[in-house]
Amino acid sequence: QSLTSRGRRTSMWVPHGPYSVGITDLEWEAHPGRPFNDLVRAEHLSARIFYPTAKRSPRPWSWGVSWLPHYNYAKGLGAFFFFRRPLSLINVLARVVLQAFVLVLGWLQRLWMIPGAPLAPALDVGGRPAVIFSHGLGGFRSMYSVPCAELASQGYVVLAVEHADGSSSAARVAGAKDWLYYAGLGGDAGQVDKTRTRVAEMQLALDVLTAMAQGSRLPGRMTLSHGLQASRFLCGSVDLGCVAAAGHSYGGATVAMLAAEDARFKAAIAFDPWWYALPPESAALEAWKTTCPILIMGSYSWNVPNRDGIKVCGERQQERVLQAARHGGGALLFVVRGTSHNTFADPLTLFSGQAGWLLNRLGLSAELDPVQGMGLVNTAALCFLADHLPLGAGTRAAQTWSRAGAWSLLAAHAQGEALKPSKGPLSWLFPGKGLLVTLSDEFLRRAVTSPKAAPKASEAGKDGDVLTGGEVAATVLPSEGAEQGPPAPGSRVNGHHHPAAAVCKVTPTVTQKQADALKELLGEEHIYLAEVYT
Repeated sequence: QSLTSRGRRTSMWVPHGPYSVGITDLEWEAHPGRPFNDLVRAEHLSARIFYPTAKRSPRPWSWGVSWLPHYNYAKGLGAFFFFRRPLSLINVLARVVLQAFVLVLGWLQRLWMIPGAPLAPALDVGGRPAVIFSHGLGGFRSMYSVPCAELASQGYVVLAVEHADGSSSAARVAGAKDWLYYAGLGGDAGQVDKTRTRVAEMQLALDVLTAMAQGSRLPGRMTLSHGLQASRFLCGSVDLGCVAAAGHSYGGATVAMLAAEDARFKAAIAFDPWWYALPPESAALEAWKTTCPILIMGSYSWNVPNRDGIKVCGERQQERVLQAARHGGGALLFVVRGTSHNTFADPLTLFSGQAGWLLNRLGLSAELDPVQGMGLVNTAALCFLADHLPLGAGTRAAQTWSRAGAWSLLAAHAQGEALKPSKGPLSWLFPGKGLLVTLSDEFLRRAVTSPKAAPKASEAGKDGDVLTGGEVAATVLPSEGAEQGPPAPGSRVNGHHHPAAAVCKVTPTVTQKQADALKELLGEEHIYLAEVYT
């Protein structure tokens, strides 16, 4: 069954690795009963764990898992999109309509995951590899369910942090009924201070994961949802020498700072980082203190100068990060044509078919087919992790992608028609080029006081100027006749059979050979930029 039939034409999204995916929500509080406002950094954690399970499917009467875990997330998204908008009847009406729409559509969108399922036995003596994930601005624990579940279906334990720094659209307070809603960045000083909090939360997440893997207890109270026991769930099942960090946007900058300073992370992936969020003292901007290699997978819309000659990602900061990474394990800057900042999160992938008109009005759009874009992103991430994490032989053998030919996900993408956002009856509520696009452009005009001159067309690519926030100029989309290789979906793991996969040699630093191999794997026609910094 192809990805197209799984992800687009039904309301159920199914990961494509050999494992089914289990989920559980984690809460830890250092001081049970103490008000959240009295807590300091590293005394509170809420997260969702995605993990491989040998259980084949949800219960017969189950309808998978809702993408939206709680109605307060719909409330939070509405508040986020309309934060500091003028108080008017039209804006109040639009906010209410958006919240209702998100609530209904988010609940109806189901994910093929099994809450509280038993963890699949580790295939290697050391245990399973792990990834700590940091969401972007306005995100929450399930905003990146598609990439997190894809990693879990390939054998990774993924802990997706729900940041309590005020950058989430909505965040649940551990051990309480309170919720934190987005309240703005707080200016330049507040923005970078949030990044410091985020890094502390990511380090805490690894501390919690370490305690669970070792079967030890942390001070305070830790709980897992769906009846799982925190002291036993991951005990002896995670390889703490095989841990990576990944994140998108605000989370991408968080991951870069984390990887530059915390040697416990052996690889890092920053999806379209918002470099303005890096604190000036961060080692990620000067010289890395670790040997952690990093994949910086930027979007096309953020890495091609817009009409004002500005790269939205923060060109100067990005160049500083790339040069600083030379002191560590190096960096690979990778940009796929037609991608936007929103290619890396769930909404475009899951909802473009049903609510493309609304996403487009909000500025959540991309030139490249969202499902195909997500497949390219997931493939690049899996390839980079396999290059730089010391995965065990059993884990490598179980994974269902290979360098020898195109991964089955990519072949499945090529078989489907492109998603085109539909026009909805309420389009008039969100006129113009999109709410986020407008706010993004306005922010850049105010924040960037001395932009560099726009490069010539020959330097920026033949497509010329590109607008921010998803209004990407026409790009070279994949051709119908491109060689993708035969589909080779892997069978589900049942404890006795694992599909074969190519075994690679782990390298401590990024190399040009790896970049060339990744370009070949994804297809040269998709790649706008691939640069190695070592």
